[in-house]
Amino acid sequence: MSKAKFTKPQLKDLIEVYQAEVKKLNFQIQNARAIIKGLKEDLKNAPDAEVAQKTPVKKTTAKKTPAKKVTAKKAPAKKAADKKATTKKVVAQKAPAKKATAKRTKKADGRKGNAGRKPVVTAFDNFVMTAINEAGKGLVSSDLFVAVKAKAKAAGEYKDDVTTKTLINRALQKLVNKQKMLAKFKHAGRGYAYGLPSWGSRGRLKPAYKA
Repeated sequence: MSKAKFTKPQLKDLIEVYQAEVKKLNFQIQNARAIIKGLKEDLKNAPDAEVAQKTPVKKTTAKKTPAKKVTAKKAPAKKAADKKATTKKVVAQKAPAKKATAKRTKKADGRKGNAGRKPVVTAFDNFVMTAINEAGKGLVSSDLFVAVKAKAKAAGEYKDDVTTKTLINRALQKLVNKQKMLAKFKHAGRGYAYGLPSWGSRGRLKPAYKA
């Protein structure tokens, strides 16, 4: 069976990814060793068993207070009727205010529920869009990664290559599938090229925008 061939940029990307994973694992091993060393030091001075200290509880006798009898005064029937009528008027006046609020909310949003909310735009959404617009042509994944990585570092948003690739993939999924601001096109090499929807048709880039 023939093995899958990768380009040099793709192999370099894979090497960087696994090198970052090795560094992360080495850091975790060193951290675990330091914790184990500290626990062993604590073990030398720790007591064999917990000694529970019992504190005597003082008994308090509560004095009973004689309950006072309260006699409820009956209100005249006329006042009770007036109170009910007043309550009905207040409720009737408040009802139109709620309807007016509902109308204003609907008019301001334009739609009901979550459909009226604006899409959330992240820093990596902007990095991806800016990189493609600056290139002026379709970009394959490896070229897009290099451009976005540089922008993330300049903006102080870069953490590591693995995180960067994950955030780029999320941005592409949103921009291509949900917001339709980008499109993916078939590429002569491995994978797809990404560009503006107007740069191609029927899943292929126009000659002027080929990666």
